[in-house]
Amino acid sequence: MEFERRKSAAMAALTSSSPDKSPKGNVDEQIVPLIAAINASDSYFTTSSCSGRVSILSQPPSDSSADGGGGDVGKEKKKKKKKAGGGGWVFVSHEPADPGSVVEVLFNSGGGESAGHDLVFRFEPLIVAVECVDAAAAQRLVSTAISCGFRDSGVTSMQRRVMVAIRCSIRMEVPLGEMGHVVVSPEYVRFLVDIANKKMELNKKRTDGLLQALLKKEGKKENENTGSQNPFNKSKRNKELFFSNKASDEVQSPSESTTIKIDNYQRGQGNCMAGSAGICSEDERTNSYCTSCIEDNFHSYDVKESSMDDKSHSNDVEVKYQYAEGISMTRGPKSGTSVIQLVISGQPIEKLFLWGQSACITHHKQILVFGGFGGLGRHARRSDTLMINPKSGVVNLIDIEGPPSPRLGHTSSVVGEQVYVIGGRGDPKQIFNDVWVLNTAENKWKLIECSGQVFHPRHRHATAVVGSKIYVFGGLYDGVIYSCMHILDTQDSQWSQFNPPMRINMLSIVSEVNISSEKEFNNMTQPLASLNNGNPGFPGLQNSASMTQEKKHQCNSSQSTLLNHKFDSGSNSSAEGDAYQKSAKHFALRVERRYAKLVKDLLKKFGWLDLGRKVYLSNDRLHVFFPITNNFQSNFVVPNEVKTLSSSDGRRLLESFIEKELAMNEVSSATGRDILLSCGGSVVLDDISCLRKVAKAPQAVLRDVVWSLIKDKGMLPEMLEQLPSRWERLGDIVVLPVSSFGDPAWDLIGDELWPIVAESLGACRLARQGRILPTGTRDSTLEILVGDNGWVNHHENGIIYSFDATKCMFSSGNRSEKLRMGQLDCSDETIVDLFAGIGYFVLPFLVKAKAKLVYACEWNPHAIEALRRNVQANSVAERCIILEGDNRDTAPRGVADRVCLGLLPTSEASWCTAVIIGKCRWNMSNE
Repeated sequence: MEFERRKSAAMAALTSSSPDKSPKGNVDEQIVPLIAAINASDSYFTTSSCSGRVSILSQPPSDSSADGGGGDVGKEKKKKKKKAGGGGWVFVSHEPADPGSVVEVLFNSGGGESAGHDLVFRFEPLIVAVECVDAAAAQRLVSTAISCGFRDSGVTSMQRRVMVAIRCSIRMEVPLGEMGHVVVSPEYVRFLVDIANKKMELNKKRTDGLLQALLKKEGKKENENTGSQNPFNKSKRNKELFFSNKASDEVQSPSESTTIKIDNYQRGQGNCMAGSAGICSEDERTNSYCTSCIEDNFHSYDVKESSMDDKSHSNDVEVKYQYAEGISMTRGPKSGTSVIQLVISGQPIEKLFLWGQSACITHHKQILVFGGFGGLGRHARRSDTLMINPKSGVVNLIDIEGPPSPRLGHTSSVVGEQVYVIGGRGDPKQIFNDVWVLNTAENKWKLIECSGQVFHPRHRHATAVVGSKIYVFGGLYDGVIYSCMHILDTQDSQWSQFNPPMRINMLSIVSEVNISSEKEFNNMTQPLASLNNGNPGFPGLQNSASMTQEKKHQCNSSQSTLLNHKFDSGSNSSAEGDAYQKSAKHFALRVERRYAKLVKDLLKKFGWLDLGRKVYLSNDRLHVFFPITNNFQSNFVVPNEVKTLSSSDGRRLLESFIEKELAMNEVSSATGRDILLSCGGSVVLDDISCLRKVAKAPQAVLRDVVWSLIKDKGMLPEMLEQLPSRWERLGDIVVLPVSSFGDPAWDLIGDELWPIVAESLGACRLARQGRILPTGTRDSTLEILVGDNGWVNHHENGIIYSFDATKCMFSSGNRSEKLRMGQLDCSDETIVDLFAGIGYFVLPFLVKAKAKLVYACEWNPHAIEALRRNVQANSVAERCIILEGDNRDTAPRGVADRVCLGLLPTSEASWCTAVIIGKCRWNMSNE
């Protein structure tokens, strides 16, 4: 096979003693393990590489008088054309550069024959060209490289050979002047060298992360790969590091606490060794800092690397490390606090840029992170389950079907092998009270149905685990701050409420209601039927027959007072007590869910339903709570009336009512009360006031706030006619139509206008639509009015679309077309989308239609950036190959089962391409 033949030739060239065609002549030593790891796979081999370098390039000035290649002069130029335009390196280093050496080269060396040549200071990061056995292997390699920070990696060729370039964009290039006439100062050159060295360190971190990821994917350990797979290694050695005092040449005796094993290609990173306590790197990446490494307190040590293999006689290698004062080198009693820097690998570091997430330590000593706001692409609530290894820094995205909905402000609690996620907020109007359980042994999420007392929705609460119980305290809901504590028994999934704190908060109410014992206080949440046998209210069904005379006597004195009492919030109490007292004014009627429609109709008929509050379900979703009015209380609580209804009588009444299909207007209030009793109704205290807010049309709200502003500014009321009647939402951005606020006078008050418009529409960010430019890339001209940038996460048909709305257009009008694409069965199909954009149809094909492979052709760099994010965010990157450039040049030939030509106003220019890229026998479709 051609691939195997080319790989064999490439491997022979690598191991050959003769130099290769590169200017250096051989592979950079720093990336020998990485090259070996790639070549160890049957699916890849490297064709060229550079570990990264700091250089000063001298190149002759361009001849502007040339005719661009015509005639003899142009031909001669083509013949003499070399790398960098015929120039050469004045200085080059594949390690961090010495500023003094660079200054010496620039300012103290004569120009010679190169006088007048342009000088350019450059830093170039790692770049590796890899040939792959097929497109699927190429995409796997690209996904791995991108996840390790090489975000500019991609497939560069799909014709005769499948080529991948591993690269990133942390390069720099600064002109310095001419040879013999440098126009910058030595101080500025030193400044540039410092920046380049920092980039070199970051480049090395990403390179090491890529190596670790490749070794993990291949299922090999680093020492196995460097020993048996590396064609450049001449011997296999196990090495140990021993610390020695800098002032002494004698190596100290190794001890258990000061021996640190490292691999031979991980030296020279400038690590701060803290013995067994941890390793703290001096890396200055923005996502992590070593807070314990204080420059004033650094002490230097020499570390000698000695062979543990007696047969190896290679020279010892000295490596300098530093440690901060206060960090002990041993595990003994003198050990101080250490800080371990985690170099994140396995997933993009952006996935951890979150707030409002929950985190907990599993029984496997891993850090589990769930949900939160932010992440890759930002501006979205997440439902990702991430597992972090605190020792290696490897982050794994746990792919579990059916996780909880995206949320923040929730909690995670560990009980054995189970992780319990409780509550949280999906959006400002969607607060959760659900309980989800993650079985870490089976990696399965499950929503559990809890019984017991009502646990109301909340977020930003706190939890603590004691044995098998989870204690939940506080939280927020619709402006209410909870001060109660609930307990979830994980063994029977039952909620209960911790009573003593509630009794303290209710002191003023207890005194007014004359509740003399905790037992009677607890009875407030029991069915009214069981509390009022012989008193006004719901007479007991089964309880009337079984209740003893003693129990009747205990209930009579206090409960009548409770039900007839009008709670007064004017008494002296604590702030927390007042909050609860306000909510305790209200009662609710609890009935089984199957009777909800009947009960609601009865309550509405007689005016017993409090329309100012919300109807809600119990936590176990088996009961419905109807808020009731004072009128209900006055009709049911009639002094000296005693009414009982046996269970059999209740069933007969209910069956009779249902069978005869009596109309509601034929039911009296007395019959209605009996029917409610037959449904098992009970009255409980509604411990939260779910007040129903009167909705107001957003157009009216907008008009009111804008009218108030222009009236203060003395502007004409006719300007209100330019207010929009409709708008579009893209994620958290509200986009006003291009025709709204058209008068230039609006811009004069823009600083005051746009924030209140955004607030009235409930928008975090506000923008105004521009007209789509009639260019080949159909660029957006959307203008951000409130907010920092245009990047947005838009959810549609269960798919995440992430894009910069100021640079990429998004058509909400073709939602049904995208939905239709997702409903196709493409499980065995290879699809080519010739106009991929940000993934309008690519994502439905991959996420919903389950396409085997999609080639996405696109030439707009802004859309390509968004498309890369989207395939990662939707976890389909391994089945999508992104081809940059004109689809007539980049589209693969003879591979497509289906071709998508979604371009407006016409895609006619690519019709011939669509025919060519199809398989020999296939049916043309007008997709």
